[in-house]
Amino acid sequence: MEDFIERLALRGAMIDEVLSPAFEVVPGQKADADRAARRLAAWCRSCASGDWEIFAKRLARDNLTLEVVLGRFATIRRRADAPPPEWTSDARWILDSLERPPSQALIERLRSFGEPIAFEIWLRPSLKQQTSAFGRRRLSTKSRCSPKARQMGFAIYSAKNSRNSVPLRCSIVFL
Repeated sequence: MEDFIERLALRGAMIDEVLSPAFEVVPGQKADADRAARRLAAWCRSCASGDWEIFAKRLARDNLTLEVVLGRFATIRRRADAPPPEWTSDARWILDSLERPPSQALIERLRSFGEPIAFEIWLRPSLKQQTSAFGRRRLSTKSRCSPKARQMGFAIYSAKNSRNSVPLRCSIVFL
């Protein structure tokens, strides 16, 4: 599982992580340069409506250049002394809980609610794990769930960024 988590941390790294000192550029191939150019163009479209002049000013504000970003978007690796991103611990326990088969008691309980919900047998153990790992106090108190979901013991919570109240992620928890 560790190799998968390492690949996930590399391929799933966000722009701010890729541009951080935790990653370093390594020699790559032509395909890496092409992919980097596509990523850079997508970022330019996203934040500057495709205007490269405005985008270059935006990068300069962060003391970055197109060349530096292109290198980071091509072929990188995490530095050996850099800690893994915090979100990989979530990925680790989610994978672990999804690999464990559901108990017979859980299967029977889910059947008692009527029609099955997609993936419920696999999701239920990870939802239970999330509740114990994070506790309800770290999640927003705003719950959105249907009567059927509430009956089954599921609720969806939005974790909020404390600085600007932007939803960081939605979490489904076992009640």
